[in-house]
Amino acid sequence: MLAPLLLLLALQAQDPVKVRSRLNDTEIRAGETTTLRVDVETDGERAQIQRFTTLPPGIELVGTRDYDQRQYSLPGGVRRFISREFVLRGRAPGRYRIPAVDVIVEGRSYTAASNLLTVAAAPARARGETRANSDGVMLRAWLDADTVFVGEQVTLEVEAMFSQDARLRLRRAPEYEPPSPSGFWIHDLGDRRSPVSRVVGNDVYEIQTFRRAFFPLSDGRYTIPPASLEYEMRRGLLYAPETRTVESDALPLVVLPVPAAGRPPSFTGAVGRYTVRGWLEPARVPAGEAAVLTVEVDGDGNVKALPPPELPAMEGIEVFPPSEEAVTETEGATIRGRKRFSWVLIPRESGAREIPGIAYAYFDPAAGRYETAEVAPMALTVEPGAAADRPAPAAATLRYLKAEPEPGDALAFVRSPAFLAAQLAPLLLLAGALVRRRRRGRAGA
Repeated sequence: MLAPLLLLLALQAQDPVKVRSRLNDTEIRAGETTTLRVDVETDGERAQIQRFTTLPPGIELVGTRDYDQRQYSLPGGVRRFISREFVLRGRAPGRYRIPAVDVIVEGRSYTAASNLLTVAAAPARARGETRANSDGVMLRAWLDADTVFVGEQVTLEVEAMFSQDARLRLRRAPEYEPPSPSGFWIHDLGDRRSPVSRVVGNDVYEIQTFRRAFFPLSDGRYTIPPASLEYEMRRGLLYAPETRTVESDALPLVVLPVPAAGRPPSFTGAVGRYTVRGWLEPARVPAGEAAVLTVEVDGDGNVKALPPPELPAMEGIEVFPPSEEAVTETEGATIRGRKRFSWVLIPRESGAREIPGIAYAYFDPAAGRYETAEVAPMALTVEPGAAADRPAPAAATLRYLKAEPEPGDALAFVRSPAFLAAQLAPLLLLAGALVRRRRRGRAGA
């Protein structure tokens, strides 16, 4: 009996269907390809992995490959592994959300998660149009897009390139200075890659790549200043080292305002792609005491600059301005993170209260449209409180300040001439004693 029971428990514990998806490369350049792989694991049933119905603009499907294999084991029986690879090509720079893929197993529908793909612009001078200076050093820069919306991320990528001869003559590590234009929120992508070698023309160059994210704060036409690289090089054994500087080109950027058409009433300026959730702590409080309403916004974009959502009216509840806390991180070349907004709520009367649903609208620059994320309504139970449900005692009434003593005041005598004369009497006696002592001293001399 024990062995069949263990076998039954093992079969029940095993998830009958598992669906996963992943991109081989989450960052490519325009014209390059990457592979989205969807894996399905079943108890032997045939899985149907659906094809894409639509893809984001700038991405095209150039081919698919299918795989099917079985694995036999005891206990456990047969496990079947079915995969489909979608070969995708980036046609235009941008950040794209590859849609979720539907999977059908035995008439039931499953979904493989969506994936984020970044397509960078191909280097404008990747075919040798840029030539190294006489030292064998060059600095190339490009933006992943030349037109973006206000608040949308644009990424600057810079390549510092050194020929084999230049590397041998370097006397110290070069110093890179990225551009820092005004009118942007700037974030360095902390993913400095290891140097790689590439053949350019007839020479082999060692290449170090730097990336920096910019979020424009207002619309208009901008110019990203050149990046610079300072290095120290010796021309020969008989020469002293010389410090030199090389610069990249300045880059134009057009920033568009977010569209007015279709703007939801709850839009307060958030740009990116976000989800929201909210909670109330505690959900049961006495009248006159505080509860904290927290709304957390999570997603891709400049989370530090996200404005708070507008709270609906809450009758009988005093609402204090929110505190804010933001955490940012990088996912490939994309800035993302989460931001919390916390309001202190003080209900004044006991009873059952409902915190209405909270709408948070944002503009999705990749899709070119507005979306709205929502927090469901929340219940707040307000119990009778010791201080809020009954009037304050008379002793707690504030008393006004008095500029003059009232008649019959016990301290009124301190303003009388007799009291002032009594305060001066000791000083007069002390002054008389000092005068007599001086006279005696002169008489003795």
